[in-house]
Amino acid sequence: RQQAGQRVTAAGSRQPLEAARQHDDPGIGRAARIERHLVAMMLQVPAVLPDIERNHVLDYFENVDLKALGKLILDRFQEKGRQDEAGPAAGDGVAGRFVSEILDSVADENQRRLITELTSLEEDWSMEGCQKLIAHFAETGRSRSSAKDISRKIREAEQNKDDRLLKKLLEEKQQLAVQRDKKRMALTEKL
Repeated sequence: RQQAGQRVTAAGSRQPLEAARQHDDPGIGRAARIERHLVAMMLQVPAVLPDIERNHVLDYFENVDLKALGKLILDRFQEKGRQDEAGPAAGDGVAGRFVSEILDSVADENQRRLITELTSLEEDWSMEGCQKLIAHFAETGRSRSSAKDISRKIREAEQNKDDRLLKKLLEEKQQLAVQRDKKRMALTEKL
């Protein structure tokens, strides 16, 4: 019998709703879901780690726990010199050993549980799909970062009553908005 504050899983065990919400609650932001997906990819497909690093993907993470786990994965990858071993031809055996080594290096039980959960997600990863997701996430992060930077500069120009700089920054912000809208339209047309 289901009690308030619990849900029954497929296996019949009871799980606190808070734990269930972690996965399927619309309240969890889209960014956090994508970040979970990226970290799962990092664990399951170590061959993408050089791309993650090269695109500074973790710099754009909003979830502190996922960012910390991503950093731990990258650090472990660099420590072990996996660039050679985890090339595109690397298979499940390499990923399994890599995950085991990461689990062995983690003392925090919550992080261990998250690693186990993310490695158990069944995904059909292709290198092309992984690279597209990484590139899209990094580009979106750069755009968001740029927009925040311009907004900060606009506030500073307003406070300093620098009308010339303010006008220039507002024009720049307008250009970014136009570029963003063009990209959205191009994506919509592809669908």
